[in-house]
Amino acid sequence: MSSNIEIIKRCGWCGKEFVARKTSTEYCSHRCSGLTYKERKRQQKIEAFKSEYAKATDEVTEIEKLEFLSPTQLCQLLGISRATIYRYFADNAITTVQFKGKTLIRRKDVDSLFEDGHKYLKRPKKKSEPITEFYTSKDVQEKYGISNSGLYEIAKRENWPKTQQRGKTLWSRKHVDAYFAKQQPSDEISEWYTA
Repeated sequence: MSSNIEIIKRCGWCGKEFVARKTSTEYCSHRCSGLTYKERKRQQKIEAFKSEYAKATDEVTEIEKLEFLSPTQLCQLLGISRATIYRYFADNAITTVQFKGKTLIRRKDVDSLFEDGHKYLKRPKKKSEPITEFYTSKDVQEKYGISNSGLYEIAKRENWPKTQQRGKTLWSRKHVDAYFAKQQPSDEISEWYTA
C-alpha cells in the first residue's frame, strides 16, 4: 500500500530536489543510493589504510629507538623481506648473535652498514643461452622409462622449456638430463633389495 504523503527533499548525493513518499528517503533514485553506498565503502577502505599506515609508522618509530632488534623488527625497519634478511645473515653481511631460539642484531651494526657502504654497482644482465638440443616426448619416455602423463607432470613441476615442431612437442635436452641426473642413486650404494 503506497503512501499519499508527498515531501519535498534534497537528494543526499546529487543535490536535486525530489518528491519523497517516506520521511526516511534520502536519495532521489536507486542510482544515487548505490553511488552513495560505493563512496561510503571507498571511504571506509581509505580510513582502514590510513589506520594501518599510522600503526606501521608508529611501530617503525618504536623500533628505531631499540638498541637490539629481532629479524622481524629489522625487516620492518629496512622494509625488506625475511628471506632477504636471512640471506644477508648467511653471507655474514649483517652481524648477528644467536641465542637459544632467538637471533638479535645490534642497531649500531645496522647503522654502520650505511656509514661504511660502498658505491652501487649495476649487476650485469645474464645472457640467456639459446636452446639448440631437444628430445621428443617419445625420446624422454624411452630413455628414462616414464609414462607420457609422468613426463608432462614432471615438465610442469620443473618448468622445462619446450617448443612445438611439426605437431611434436620438443623438450630441452639440457633440462631433462639435469633433472634425471639428480634422480640417480648415489654411486656409494652397492647393495640392493628387490621389491
